[in-house]
Amino acid sequence: MTENDRTQFESILTAIAEIFDKQLSGNQLDLYFLALQDLTLEQFKKAGNIIIQTARFFPKPVDFREAVKGTVLDKTTQAVLQLENAVRRHGYYTSVVFEDRLIHACIEALGGWQEIYQDWGYEKWIWVRKDFEKHYEYFLKYPPSNIPEKLIGFHEQNNSSRGYLDDIPKPVLVGDGSRKEIADGGKKQVAGAIT
Repeated sequence: MTENDRTQFESILTAIAEIFDKQLSGNQLDLYFLALQDLTLEQFKKAGNIIIQTARFFPKPVDFREAVKGTVLDKTTQAVLQLENAVRRHGYYTSVVFEDRLIHACIEALGGWQEIYQDWGYEKWIWVRKDFEKHYEYFLKYPPSNIPEKLIGFHEQNNSSRGYLDDIPKPVLVGDGSRKEIADGGKKQVAGAIT
């Protein structure tokens, strides 16, 4: 939000406060605005609507953020589901590009795309999944600075090392399509995008 949104922001927050029989001081309004400034006005309105329908107590700034962006548990669960789906559908042979780059960071921390697939047996996967979840929650708080653009599959690694650079398959996009160009080597279309 920008200063231009401030009047509308304060009006909405004051109305929400009235629902919870709370009065906000000027300092509280300032602090809420500072804490939620990274949200758009539309996101704030959406969060406010969710909160007035579900909350029992006047919300803290984190409640607005979680209402619109999801909790850490929501995000972690979504990441695990995307990973499991990609492993089942593509295996370690195929290079992949996840929409959520934190998944790349977690997989690299666990040894890489090919390594994580080899730990796919049910008994081992339970522990790999727990480690993945811990890494993901940590990276949500402290995003790493060096995250690979894609995760290299067996075919790409093997063909590259043998000099067959014309026989390197394109990576598969896992997600909604916002990183298509990376998956397609800078081109606009990607075959095989999954969600």
